[in-house]
Amino acid sequence: MDANLPAGPAPIAATALATITVTFVSNGGKTVSAPPDSNLLRVSLREKGGIPFKCGGGICGTCRCHIDVGIDNTDAVKDKERKHLSEADLAAGYRMACQTFLRGDVSVSWQPRPSTTSKAAPTSADPSMTNASTTPASANPDQAFSALSPADRARMLALGPVWARDIGGNRDQVLKAYMPILAATPREGLTVARDLAYGNHARQRLDVYSRTGLKDAPVVVFIHGGAFVRGDKDSNPEVYANFLRYFSRHGIVGVNVEYRLAPESVYPGGAEDVGAAVAWVRANIAAHGGDPSRIVLIGHSAGGSHAGAYACDPAVVPRAGHGLAGLVLISSRLRVDVLPGNPNAGAVRIYYGENEAHYEERSVVTHAARLDIPVFLAAAEFENPYLDAYTAEFAARVAMARGKMPRFLHLRGHNHASIVAHFDSGEEMLGRELVEFVRNPR
Repeated sequence: MDANLPAGPAPIAATALATITVTFVSNGGKTVSAPPDSNLLRVSLREKGGIPFKCGGGICGTCRCHIDVGIDNTDAVKDKERKHLSEADLAAGYRMACQTFLRGDVSVSWQPRPSTTSKAAPTSADPSMTNASTTPASANPDQAFSALSPADRARMLALGPVWARDIGGNRDQVLKAYMPILAATPREGLTVARDLAYGNHARQRLDVYSRTGLKDAPVVVFIHGGAFVRGDKDSNPEVYANFLRYFSRHGIVGVNVEYRLAPESVYPGGAEDVGAAVAWVRANIAAHGGDPSRIVLIGHSAGGSHAGAYACDPAVVPRAGHGLAGLVLISSRLRVDVLPGNPNAGAVRIYYGENEAHYEERSVVTHAARLDIPVFLAAAEFENPYLDAYTAEFAARVAMARGKMPRFLHLRGHNHASIVAHFDSGEEMLGRELVEFVRNPR
């Protein structure tokens, strides 16, 4: 295998560093030392770092990875890499491990291979091909609920078809099932700054999740749900922290935002709080390793309503601009409705008002064509009534305005709560797509 790897650059001067540090983010943050000018794939093989490979010679493209931290500490891009990576990929920090030599400390991540359902023993003699430290042994990254015990997985799958009958009770079951899995995830190298004020109200607080050594990293700002009248940035000790931890593991600074609720704060108060939080992030995130020019706003459920309104509702978007690089709307209420099948119709009236004549102009879908940044949309197979339809409607309106369909993932098997509760459990269907979008919004 080593015979196929490219020769290294000329030896470094004697005054340079004696060793460099390589952090394998997708292998539980494993950290190893290596000589300067080491080949990244060779280091991974020697130290069981876990970067996947086949040929080792730049032919197959299997060892594609992302340099989360320290891209300036890698050597020049090779022609073989350009056969597998676009210019946008390279600009976003992707490299081929077999072609990359290291001049200083780096952190590297990659998308783990899906686990097999076969009971046969693995054929690879290289234990670095596994990713057990971040993916539970039972987890298939591409299968809903695979991180859970067989009994819990069966229970979650059974909830889907009857989700809307008892949304609150079913949500509690989802959070209870994921709690022990999320609590057991490693936290080494991750940092959290809690309850930072972005306004004067007690609920105008946010948490910043980062990782040691990050600098000029992309940033996600997450807005939780709660039907406009309830909800917190910490639904329990693990959710929604799991969502931000997942991103920080992948070299992305995460911000978890709490905001004022109705009836104290009615339309457009939630979106205005989002704007205040984004302004705080733009002014302060560099101190936490983030790049204020690379902020992607993510909203779930009612949080998606507020995030979407901040990004494209002319009643809310600041005159100086929203300052966002991208928008992600997950299982979001993008149309104001009080239909008989909407279990949160009362809460909608509390936030948006009793006058239904205003509902169209206050709906995010109405302003979809005004959105001027890349957008990623996601909905679960089993949603709160109408939310999947409204997500599809928003996607269609963006597509008609731009002549191109935005990215849209329909998450099979999952429900309105598990679509975010599963993050950092080892399941990757939505997470890997979002990580790539945040790194390179398009």
